[in-house]
Amino acid sequence: TWGVWHGNKPVESYRKIEGFVTEFGMQSTPVPMTVRAFADAANRQSVHSPVMRYHELDGSHHGISIIMHYTEGDFGKAPASFDDTLWLTKVNQAWAMRYGVEHWRRDMLWSLAATIWQYNDCWPGSTWAMIDYYRRWKAVLFQSKHFFAPVLVSGLPDAKTGQAGIHVTSDRQHDVSGELRWSVTDLAGHVLREVSKQVDIPARTSRQAETLDLSDLVKVHGAANLLIWPEVVVHGRTLARNTLLFGRPKELKLKQPELAVHSSGGERRFDVVIETDVPALWVWANVKDTNAEYSDNFIDLRKGRAGEIQVTLE
Repeated sequence: TWGVWHGNKPVESYRKIEGFVTEFGMQSTPVPMTVRAFADAANRQSVHSPVMRYHELDGSHHGISIIMHYTEGDFGKAPASFDDTLWLTKVNQAWAMRYGVEHWRRDMLWSLAATIWQYNDCWPGSTWAMIDYYRRWKAVLFQSKHFFAPVLVSGLPDAKTGQAGIHVTSDRQHDVSGELRWSVTDLAGHVLREVSKQVDIPARTSRQAETLDLSDLVKVHGAANLLIWPEVVVHGRTLARNTLLFGRPKELKLKQPELAVHSSGGERRFDVVIETDVPALWVWANVKDTNAEYSDNFIDLRKGRAGEIQVTLE
């Protein structure tokens, strides 16, 4: 299905599709370190520079324009910084692929599989790849570990009604029981509502586990000022968590976070702990000009809850 990308349809159109989607995708630019391998300083002033346009998948010179059309449509005006724009295109790619996969997983049994186009690259450029030519992971590959995980918690917030259905999906072969926890915060991180309940999670099943009526919070705070944080805990271990929005990311008026970063470890391996004073979405670690492996990346951080990333230098 290429209505998104080739057909210029918004990512919301994925929710009108059922079945085994064997090919779908969203392009993004490579990471800044990869771009510096093929573009000189003059061609790193804009993503629309001649060299950036040449390093598109098919040389059509339309790829960058389509990337920016979707990125700005979902996340708003591109940053002034060239490197920040590169990063944002990868966040948008992850957002689009997550949007589709979460829908199809909720749609079980009508939809039972999805294959993202594409995994890797044959040269360094702007493509649909999840990992670039130098095997540097893009945001979508990190996030796919969560939206393709055996147990998924996802949701369908509706800004018009203030309702939000919370779904729990399991591809496991055995039934389990656990706890569904969810909280609602404003964009300053204040907890406005918090609930937990026991849930059964049948094998190979997706079902709506809870319907939230947040119409009163939407009326007071506005849908664009709310975040829903669901998670599934089994035997004390968090198997799945998510961050749900009432609209597109660009509609959020996120506050500038102050991140506190603490690292420990030695020579090659580091444990990085990140804390924030307000909700911070799509936070990533990056070791400048150095190849490294990251246990996770592009994570959502809540006020009062630290995120952890293990970094191993190559």
